Amino acid sequence: GVEEIGRMYKYDILLSSSYGDSEVEVKFAKLLLQKQVEGIIVISDTLNTKLLYRLEESKIPYINVNRFYNVDEHYTVGVNHKDGTYQMTNYLVENGHKNIGLLYVRKDFDRTEEKIKEDGYLEALEEHGLVKNTIGIEGIREKDVAGIMDKVEEKIKSGVTAFVTTQDELGIHLQNALLDRGYKIPEDVSVTGYGATEMTELTRPKLTSVKVPYYDIGAVAIRRILKEIKKEESEDKVYLPARIVERDSVKKIK
Repeated sequence: GVEEIGRMYKYDILLSSSYGDSEVEVKFAKLLLQKQVEGIIVISDTLNTKLLYRLEESKIPYINVNRFYNVDEHYTVGVNHKDGTYQMTNYLVENGHKNIGLLYVRKDFDRTEEKIKEDGYLEALEEHGLVKNTIGIEGIREKDVAGIMDKVEEKIKSGVTAFVTTQDELGIHLQNALLDRGYKIPEDVSVTGYGATEMTELTRPKLTSVKVPYYDIGAVAIRRILKEIKKEESEDKVYLPARIVERDSVKKIK
């Protein structure tokens, strides 16, 4: 998204990837500042405060697009995550599910989007008079999910028929772990993801997920940074709507 829009506006894009290494991010920032770029867009899963301080000091327009942390200080472009899990939980209720679990990432919970996603889930449950069933998990890797599978099975035995997960990776690993334990999806239990990334098309069954419009986020970020470069007014935060992509991992309960 970012590159395509950059070409449209006749800007050169310098793209560098740190592969999640925070020290490398700070190095890249120094390098880009030396090259006297006009603006910087940071796309990240982590909260690199050192990098943000550096950019703040430089007085160069920058935008932080974050998949995980809830960043308040500066211009951000993101998705209405509360609405995303609210919609998904409602979708499960509409499909006859009355006992719905939530799988979320526990790390830095109060500072991340996970808290906002849980709020949406809780709001939907409250509206329908349903009880919450949440499981916090350390991270989004396969081994993290393996570590909570006994809890997941307990929930299923106590009547949970569907799980909302806050990241596609969680949904995919959960689905695989359930299949390994002999559960059929969605016949025995329904699973949903968050992001609707290409990975969700490759799972069996294909994973129903909340669509995060990554392309549009890139496009809006570019437009925002151009406005800032030109010293035009623009609002601090832009939230794009989330929507559900229906696939095959949710059962309709009669």
